[in-house]
Amino acid sequence: MADFDDIDALLSSSLKGAAEPANSAGVADAIRSRVDAGDAGTSVAGSTAPGWGGGSAAGILPWLGLIVVAGIVGGVVGVTGVLGQPAGPVDDGVPTYVLVPDTAVAYACPGGPEAGALQAGTRVLAVQRSEDSSYLGVRNPNDLRQTLWFPAGDISVDAAQTEIAALPVGSCPEVTVTVVTPTPTPTPTPEPTNEPQPPRDTTAPQTTKMTANPTMVINGQASEISINASDNVGVTGVALSWSGPNGLSGSAPMVFQSGTWRYTWSYASFSNGFGNWTFTARAADAAGNLSAPAQVIVNRQYLG
Repeated sequence: MADFDDIDALLSSSLKGAAEPANSAGVADAIRSRVDAGDAGTSVAGSTAPGWGGGSAAGILPWLGLIVVAGIVGGVVGVTGVLGQPAGPVDDGVPTYVLVPDTAVAYACPGGPEAGALQAGTRVLAVQRSEDSSYLGVRNPNDLRQTLWFPAGDISVDAAQTEIAALPVGSCPEVTVTVVTPTPTPTPTPEPTNEPQPPRDTTAPQTTKMTANPTMVINGQASEISINASDNVGVTGVALSWSGPNGLSGSAPMVFQSGTWRYTWSYASFSNGFGNWTFTARAADAAGNLSAPAQVIVNRQYLG
């Protein structure tokens, strides 16, 4: 069994260190005076609490009550511990308390995003400061693992300015943003199709009945050249060319009229082209197939 006289002495010594004259009602001062005078407390009537045994345990319990009273009155008990020790370390070991006079917005770090609010009259422990002391970090009374930050002007400081300066400096954590460039997705190559292709047109057009009207002309008269053409798909055109005396020649497309391809040829521009003229026609289709050449001869005479 422990020596309860030693426990009484330890509690008495602890109470002397914890009881600070911080209450205008004088309760803490009265307790301190009783401790200095050697008052061991009033004995408690009745049975001894289980686990304490006999001896001077009856003198311990009143001191426990006095410690609680002293803690409540002196402001050294609360979330920070029975004897007023802060929940986290402070540089000089002296707890620094702040009071929120009005409901104030709390921030996650100095100048950072909002993290909630504390109601008016909340008294909390200051644990950090910003580098310029414009913000104070306090222990969140609802979650002792979290530090809330307030602008210094929104709270009332119990401690002297020298104690605020002794608080460790805190700041917002640096955030590193890594930009990941997405890898472009390659365009898939279309699979070759085995769809059947239409057969290529290899059939050439056919021509019939190439005529000249008239087949003999005098001086500058004209003659109409005509021809019939057909194809398994369709005739797209008929080309006409001609050659005559003295190396004269020319060409022109024929025109489709009333089911026949036609061209009117005038001899007026060929003043010295007297004799036989040979006209050649070839029909074509969309695939580029050409018919066999068809010819007709026209004789030009000069009558003075």
